[in-house]
Amino acid sequence: MNDGGVICTSGTQLVGRLSIDPQRLAPEIKATESFPMDPSVGYGVGSWCKCLVWASKMGPLDTAKSGLAASLPMLMAAIHETFRVEAINHLQIFSIKGRGFILPHRDWVPARPLHTRLHIPLQTNEQCLHAEEASVFHMSEGEAWVVDASLTHSAANFSEANRIHVVVDFDPEVPVHELFRVPGNCESAPFESIDRPKPTSDSLDAIYGLAEIASARNFQRIADMLATVHYDRQVNCAAMYDWLSEIAHRSGEAKLVDLAAVLQRRYLGPFDF
Repeated sequence: MNDGGVICTSGTQLVGRLSIDPQRLAPEIKATESFPMDPSVGYGVGSWCKCLVWASKMGPLDTAKSGLAASLPMLMAAIHETFRVEAINHLQIFSIKGRGFILPHRDWVPARPLHTRLHIPLQTNEQCLHAEEASVFHMSEGEAWVVDASLTHSAANFSEANRIHVVVDFDPEVPVHELFRVPGNCESAPFESIDRPKPTSDSLDAIYGLAEIASARNFQRIADMLATVHYDRQVNCAAMYDWLSEIAHRSGEAKLVDLAAVLQRRYLGPFDF
């Protein structure tokens, strides 16, 4: 976290830490590389994928009975020791290999959360960033973060190393402090946003100038490029969809206008679960 950053007041919070020795956990992190990962189709750029390790429909959260979880005995023991496992809906491994990122999106609306989502980085570095609306921050190894997936957010790995998170989805009806086996272990700390310069009128002109070359063949690539601007400039990550709409209108191509609208609906809602 950067000194002099801006304190964020959104729902995403650092809520605790897992007591795991990184060196002893290394073999389990290595084991995840052989897991049958599902690539993110549509909104992941580069090698972004995930793997379901355990779900409530599988039965008790027991490392001897839950398939891939048996390859993660230390991690699963820490999960058992720290959290009320009976409140867990799913446990997944998220991986972003070098130079990968996720387009800004929302997973659900505030009125209808599917889960309380907890991110715990197992392997990361300072080039691995999370973005939430106009803020950008880094999650450190072993920290437990409740991520507000109803807000527009994204994640990126700008390094060559793998970024690996365990993502635990809890029953949204259970208050966060009650997710911990010992409620007193639950912290409450907002993140500090990394300071970035604001976009200038020249930079916006450069973005809108892409209308001169925009076509149906390259529009998705333009979207992918704009999806990383917020990591370098202090702007809401959702702004990329407004930029795409403006580029499409300036291009004079009705097909691009329609495509920009489709992308905005797909990633920002409205959602109907």
